[in-house]
Amino acid sequence: MNVHFLDIQISSKSRFNHQLLISNDQNGTFRKCSSLIKIEIPSSVTSFGRGVFKGDLSLKEISISSSVASIKELTYSGCTKLTSVTIPSSVTSIGERAFYGCSKLVEIIIPTSTISIGKRVFEKCASLTQITILSSVTSMGERAFDESRNLSKIILPSFMTSIGENAFINCSSLNRIAIPSNITSINNGIFIQCSKLIEITIPSSVTS
Repeated sequence: MNVHFLDIQISSKSRFNHQLLISNDQNGTFRKCSSLIKIEIPSSVTSFGRGVFKGDLSLKEISISSSVASIKELTYSGCTKLTSVTIPSSVTSIGERAFYGCSKLVEIIIPTSTISIGKRVFEKCASLTQITILSSVTSMGERAFDESRNLSKIILPSFMTSIGENAFINCSSLNRIAIPSNITSINNGIFIQCSKLIEITIPSSVTS
């Protein structure tokens, strides 16, 4: 039997308490709740398991509480109508494929608290046009933006030391990018099929 939610607010007094979201189940607590359009997560929730909202096809808006420390793997994977996500300054890491296939997501800001961005996090985010990664991020996983075909602008922080293989493969609208000064090597396939890339700045720190 399919269960549909038009709107959900999880408060600290609700029967949907923090234990509901603290799950290691890859299938996710709210997986494929096809009518869920909005969810607000209160400060009582400090973490939630993998794939918790995976495949929620109607979900448009997420408000994450400032107590959440990480966004786990597959959290919003396949949320094809998700247009807006605010990542709070408490988040230190974003797991693999967390926003995979969020095809309506237009813009996102990674806060200064975030240190790492996992593999394939924004792969197939077809509407993503701009992303700002603030100063604390040091590593980006492989294929992080694969097939984000409308991504035209990305600002990478100076503290970044590692960009994974194929990070921007098939970003066919990307036109300019500056490699951060702490990068020493450029991995394989980073800019394959970036057909509109006209300018790239490579610092003297890069040796290979």
